[in-house]
Amino acid sequence: MKRFWIWGDIAFAFAFALAAIAESGCTRGERIRPLRIQISSEPPALTPSQVEDGVGLKILSQIQEGLYSFDSRGELRSRWVDQKEWSTHSLRGCYRLKSHLRWSDGVPLRAEHVKYGILKSLNATGRSKLAGSLFVIRGAKDYYLGKKKASDVAVWVEEASRSALDSGEALCFELEHPVADFDELLTLPVSFPQREDLQNQPPQGPWVTSGPYFLERWVPEQKIVLKKNPHRTDFDARAPRDVEWVVVQDETTALHLFEKGELDLLTKLPLADLPSLRSKQALREDPFFATYYLGMNFKKKPFDRIEMRKKLTEAVNPVEILKILGGGERLAQYWIPYGMAGYLEPQLIRSRLNAQVGLQRDEVLKKVDPTEWVAGFDLGQRNSLIMEKIQQDVRTRWGWRLKLQATDWKTHLSLLKSDPPAIFRMGILSPLKDPIQMLQIFVTGDPNNYLGWSDARVDRWVREAERLPSGKKREELIHQIQIRIVDELAWVIPIYHYVQHHAVGPRIQNFSVNPMGLISLQELQACASGSCP
Repeated sequence: MKRFWIWGDIAFAFAFALAAIAESGCTRGERIRPLRIQISSEPPALTPSQVEDGVGLKILSQIQEGLYSFDSRGELRSRWVDQKEWSTHSLRGCYRLKSHLRWSDGVPLRAEHVKYGILKSLNATGRSKLAGSLFVIRGAKDYYLGKKKASDVAVWVEEASRSALDSGEALCFELEHPVADFDELLTLPVSFPQREDLQNQPPQGPWVTSGPYFLERWVPEQKIVLKKNPHRTDFDARAPRDVEWVVVQDETTALHLFEKGELDLLTKLPLADLPSLRSKQALREDPFFATYYLGMNFKKKPFDRIEMRKKLTEAVNPVEILKILGGGERLAQYWIPYGMAGYLEPQLIRSRLNAQVGLQRDEVLKKVDPTEWVAGFDLGQRNSLIMEKIQQDVRTRWGWRLKLQATDWKTHLSLLKSDPPAIFRMGILSPLKDPIQMLQIFVTGDPNNYLGWSDARVDRWVREAERLPSGKKREELIHQIQIRIVDELAWVIPIYHYVQHHAVGPRIQNFSVNPMGLISLQELQACASGSCP
């Protein structure tokens, strides 16, 4: 969707720019400093095939885009597609790309680049954790598993005139089965365009990119610097041209820098300061399609036994945890977040799970190894409070001892992939409005299923739900899947559904963040200094 196209001659565009500068309180020659955004840790990766965490997705969405994207209100928009056409049975479709699209180095963006990016995310060198979302494309899963060649994946480029579209270049797909909304899948990084000649860009920048910004510089563990893509025109006239994502791990330090005007936007806030920020009208609280949960490594004792997983579930008290946090989070009993299709209101108390176990307390405790179990989490005030509360509750309820192990985010993520502790904290974010993406993590063999969860019923139900159109039948099946995962198998313990908290400085106007946690920076207005008039 065209956001803010400026058409006309150079004189008109120049006059418009001068008017915008005058509006923002700048004078000619005044240098507008970069917009500075705090992040608590740098992302493990920022390439479309490798990104997998929330911070990475937030930054990547500024420098790379796909055929579709979600705007700042969470609405699906066609950034690059002029026309699309799908067959009546919805298994074969084509998308015609707009003709004016350019990479940040001026090279025309072609349908072939999108095809290359998809295959890169599926092949042995890319192996994206989000690649499972592409398995709906015919041949994609077998190519990912090494059973077929790239030429067997049903994605191809053809002249649009060969389909029902007008003339031009089209990207076409054939699917294994119908899905509720294939266009949504094309917002994911695994479908972003990539160029073969850009695969060895310098790690610390600059990077040529396809999004509204390009990465100018990456200073490890300090900051990531973005600059406006000179070939993009869909910018608000007062949108920031230069953006710095600054790594400040300590939330109190970040707030201090914010109050001094050295940071413009905070993405992690000290819990104790939320009321003060609210009173100053500097706090933004927005919905978030994300769930905070406790996981268990069921490949290690004692949580290889379902009764032990249920005993841990009974000991955890999410209601009391939310009272400690006081940040407006929503109690979670099941997996799908509030606001998404398939959300289940909390109704049952945790202690009912004890009745399903079929063992008395003393029988369970006889079989428990008294050795301390490691409970891993990533550094942060919020996580520390939660894990200390769980440590206390488990000791009080069952006499079990947990050894808390706090690490930085990268180390925590690495441990979950290689050797997860007995208990760990994690959060899951849906990059889509469709809830199926959040359930794929439990499917046998899914790239994101790092613990190796496997259940024939869950696999069958997720496949069935994926094929159903939106509606009551699909939603009831999603409810059934969650009950199986949480109550019957006790694979995870949902604690709460997130609320996004941002501290927004006086330089920023028109701030908006969508439920997937993405900020459209080119839609912001950033004043030169002080506060906007």
